[in-house]
Amino acid sequence: MKSRHARLLLLFLLPAICVTTYPSRAIAFKLRPAGTTAEGRVAHLEGGTFGWFAGRVADWVMDHFTTPVHEEITNRVWGCDALPEDPTTCVSYAVTPVAVLYGVQWNDNPPFAMDKTTSSACKTQSTIRLPLQQPQCWLVLFKDAAAKVNGDEKYDRHSGKALLYRVHFGDMQFLHSMASWNGEKMGDTKGRIMTWIEFAYRTALGEIPITTPVNQVDVNGFPLLFAGNGYDVQTLFTRGVPEHRSSVKSVALGSLLHTIEDSFAKGHVHRDDPSGACPVVVGMRKAGRVLEFHAFGSQDPSKHGRADSRDAFEAHLINNDPSVVAVGRRVKDLFDRQAKWDDLRQFLDQCVFEVSADDFDRTAGPGTDYR
Repeated sequence: MKSRHARLLLLFLLPAICVTTYPSRAIAFKLRPAGTTAEGRVAHLEGGTFGWFAGRVADWVMDHFTTPVHEEITNRVWGCDALPEDPTTCVSYAVTPVAVLYGVQWNDNPPFAMDKTTSSACKTQSTIRLPLQQPQCWLVLFKDAAAKVNGDEKYDRHSGKALLYRVHFGDMQFLHSMASWNGEKMGDTKGRIMTWIEFAYRTALGEIPITTPVNQVDVNGFPLLFAGNGYDVQTLFTRGVPEHRSSVKSVALGSLLHTIEDSFAKGHVHRDDPSGACPVVVGMRKAGRVLEFHAFGSQDPSKHGRADSRDAFEAHLINNDPSVVAVGRRVKDLFDRQAKWDDLRQFLDQCVFEVSADDFDRTAGPGTDYR
């Protein structure tokens, strides 16, 4: 009876946890995570009725408190040309590969597991991912991470914390084109962003085999992220999600697009106005020199969230040349031509993530408009 009461209490708390914490990290640009058929079946078999129902509650919360902006951006990259003020077509666009969209969602919602836990809401060794796989555990962990983000603890590979802590509040916030914490040097943040994009792009090209252990990936600095965890690249991207195990290259492409897309969210990156011609793409302007990579820890969550909204994206489309969509289409074009990493690196370095040499030592903060 006590267990039943605890479950019922948790069930009623799920929406409250989501409302008070989930929007505060404003998965930017916003997205709507989706479960696969296999995940749904596993959730039913492992979690029983409560696990299934809790997943439905989490899904409901996702539908009400997030909007699929990342999916819309990516669908526009794949050729959807609906008017900015009419997103319906580009949200449901059916041409973008499903594995790419899963990859776009991966940065905010990577599947992971825990070796040990202090929470009764979590099962060890079982995959955790919204909306279907241990949703109540995901929410409990997210709330714990959010509550401690301004403390002395840093969520990095030495902290022993779950991947969820690191990608939203710790050393892997480069997945969202953000600094890991206040005081991080701009050159270091850019370096980590480029390291991830190189890894993802070369995986998408097939140059990095998906069986490669993550602590042996031949990308400068990358092995330090996952030293000793035993994962290979395929497991990193698709643990517990069998539908995409044969499409890891597409998943990796989606992940790098997410990182680039987030660099155009003002709560993440402060840019100068677009100015000057991109030297490596005829007819394209530079996206605007990066003036600061923001750190989330001391930002006002509601201000951050507004900068990630669909209204902010629509304003961006109207006001910016090149837009995030134009940049994404250039990246897709390079991939479609199987261009080498150095070609993409030059484009990103000179036209998307341009940083003045004088600013490399400038340190991250919340940003004037997001304190």
